[in-house]
Amino acid sequence: MKNLFVALFLALFLGACSAEKAVLVTINNNSTLIRSNEMIEIGYDSVVSVLTLPAGKSIVVEGPNGKQVPYQIVYEGKKEPQKIIFLATIGSKGNATYKIKQGTPEPMKCKAYGRIVKERKDDICWENDRIAFRTYGPALEATGEITNAYDIWVKRTKDTVINKRYRKELVDHISYHKDNGDGMDNYTAGRTLGAGAMAPYFNDTIVLAKNWITCELLDNGPLRISFRMTYAPFQVGENLVEETRFISLDAGSQLNKVIDTYKNLPEGALVAAGIVKHQGMDEFMAESNGGYACYADPIVNPEDGQTFIATVFPHPVKEIKAEACGHCLSITNDKGEAGNVYYFGAGWTKWGFEDSAKWYEYVQNFSERLRSPLVVSISK
Repeated sequence: MKNLFVALFLALFLGACSAEKAVLVTINNNSTLIRSNEMIEIGYDSVVSVLTLPAGKSIVVEGPNGKQVPYQIVYEGKKEPQKIIFLATIGSKGNATYKIKQGTPEPMKCKAYGRIVKERKDDICWENDRIAFRTYGPALEATGEITNAYDIWVKRTKDTVINKRYRKELVDHISYHKDNGDGMDNYTAGRTLGAGAMAPYFNDTIVLAKNWITCELLDNGPLRISFRMTYAPFQVGENLVEETRFISLDAGSQLNKVIDTYKNLPEGALVAAGIVKHQGMDEFMAESNGGYACYADPIVNPEDGQTFIATVFPHPVKEIKAEACGHCLSITNDKGEAGNVYYFGAGWTKWGFEDSAKWYEYVQNFSERLRSPLVVSISK
């Protein structure tokens, strides 16, 4: 009987110890900026190896106050989990510790979402709790509308709007080109780079691909939407070039991350991320060393507000041209197989950015955050 009590005690003790296992994530902010709602990435294997997570069991992420924070397990198109991501806020020159442990997560609201809209000629449309975008597929190209540009859907709600807007447009015949309470599509992309797409820059000219031919969703919320597009080979000088774009958008961010990869461009070739200039609008701010270019789109209807666009590179660029091929172009050398990493996105006067100065400040801060990343370490 004594041995039975000892065995029961040890089982309960070991079970309690197992339940108490946790991974501590310490985040240091070495910059003077307040890092509000910034996405943190942790390798999935490094967490579950410490927790020895049984099959079918879930985790929770707790903030410094002990309360749960939303998280997402990211697959990046692979069969096995790759990362755990969550949003953290760290004060200027400060630090904070978050805890990951076994538990039952609280319900999480979807803050990042996207889908291929077959009923609207293969649009890929995606959004977060701040902004929405789309680009165009093969069914639209078949009608003669050829573009690999990025389009903007401004919004003024934290809720997802994609499905509602397409339903209203296609079923109820209520145009999403008017602000019906949550925002609108008031941007014109056309046969350009639109709101920040990239193209080879050859002989002082941007060389545009056509619409995407394949699109694969890799992750779909609640905190990150990511997908990969491929394009049919197109001629750049004497080279037949292939392009692949990887795009991800995180909750809380105005800007998408892009990895744009070209196959068969000559070594050292130039590429450019561009923002189309509408009606000769000249309000523009750029810093080649900072890697960013900002543009204020012209106001067509004052009731629709004004849209602001930006491209941001995590490194200095070779040159920024305020006027080239009808665009504001950020020009850099192609990075080959590693891909060209940069960010593009938009803001709106009717939600969050009352004027261009506020947008420029946001973009400058975004650039500074890229150059002073948070330092993340994990421990038991």
